[in-house]
Amino acid sequence: MGQIKPVNYLQMIGRELGIMHVMDILEDRAPVLWTKIERFEKLAMAIKLDDPVKNAALQEVDLTGLHQKLQWLKSVLPSSQNRNGKDLLDVLDTDEISEQAEAFASDVVFSHNDLLSGNILHNPDWDRVQIIDYEYGGYNYRAFDFANHFCENCGFELDLAFYPSMEKQFAFFRAYMSTAAPDLLAELETNRESKAFFRALYNAVTRYTLASHLFWGYWALVQAAHSKIDFDFLAYAAKRFNTFDVHRELFSVPSK
Repeated sequence: MGQIKPVNYLQMIGRELGIMHVMDILEDRAPVLWTKIERFEKLAMAIKLDDPVKNAALQEVDLTGLHQKLQWLKSVLPSSQNRNGKDLLDVLDTDEISEQAEAFASDVVFSHNDLLSGNILHNPDWDRVQIIDYEYGGYNYRAFDFANHFCENCGFELDLAFYPSMEKQFAFFRAYMSTAAPDLLAELETNRESKAFFRALYNAVTRYTLASHLFWGYWALVQAAHSKIDFDFLAYAAKRFNTFDVHRELFSVPSK
C-alpha cells in the first residue's frame, strides 16, 4: 500500500491568502487594526460583571499596564504615531532588502483578520483551501493576517509548540508570494535574495504577533460581558495577554 502524501496546509493557506490579499474591495482602506483594538479597549474598561467570581477575575486584569503596552506597540508598528510607518522606515538602519520586506509587511491589503482553522475549509479532493467567514474582514496591514494565523495555529490553549517555526514561515511566505507577488518573488529568487527577504519579513511578522494578542485579548474581555457562548473568555484573555509578554521576550522585541 502506498503512503498518502501529507497535506501541507500552511502552504495551501498561504497561496489562498495571497489570492485574497490582491482583491480590490470597495470599502474604507484605512487599516482597521488600531481602531478595533482601541474600541475593544474602551468597551473593556467599562465592563462590570454581575458574577462575583468573574468580576474578581476581571479585576485582576491590569488595564493600565495593557494600555501602556498598546501605546508602546503603536510606536513600533505603523500607526498615527509614526505617519503610518513612514517614520519607522526613515530611521531603519538596515539594508535595502530588509527595508523592502518591512514595507511589504506593512502594505495595507484586504485582510481576513480572523484566520483560524474553523474559517478554513478543505476537502481531500481539493488542491486548495477555501477561506470563509469575513465577519472581521477589512483593510489591514498585510503581516497582521500572517501573524494572526500563526497565533491561531496554537489553538485556544495557546500551545506555543504549534507556533510555526522560521522554516515553516519561510515556506508560507514563498507560497503566499507565488499568488500575491509572483514578480517580486521571481526577482528575489533570481538575485538569490529570497532568504534575506523572508528573514526580514519574519522579523516584521513577530511584532504583528504582539498586536494579535492584544486584539483578541481585549476582544475576549468584551465577550466575557456580552457573549452567550459557554466559554471562559476571561481565561482566554489572560492567556493572550500573558502570551504577549512571552512572545515579546521570545522574539526579543525591545520595549522603550
